[in-house]
Amino acid sequence: MQKEDFPELLSDTLAKELNDELVRRYGLLLSSSDLAKVLGYPSSNAYCQAVVRGAVPVPLMRIPNRRGKFALARDVAVWLSQQRRLATTAPEPSEQAESITR
Repeated sequence: MQKEDFPELLSDTLAKELNDELVRRYGLLLSSSDLAKVLGYPSSNAYCQAVVRGAVPVPLMRIPNRRGKFALARDVAVWLSQQRRLATTAPEPSEQAESITR
């Protein structure tokens, strides 16, 4: 994921609200178990598979002398906000298929 994929947090009200809530609940850094829950993975094993495949949608980092990978609450908040924006502006894939077959 590139830096330009994450616009300025303060320009997005939803991202700011999400960031505030994530920081309140988890702190500035989210651990693997927190990320699995917040990013909506059905299990910690599913999250681990996404890590192995490089498919986690936010930048992950290692911290010396700590186990696991971590993500900034800010990055998670921006990604969630982007997903919400996409969900409200783009038709679902099944809706697109229906309109093509008609």
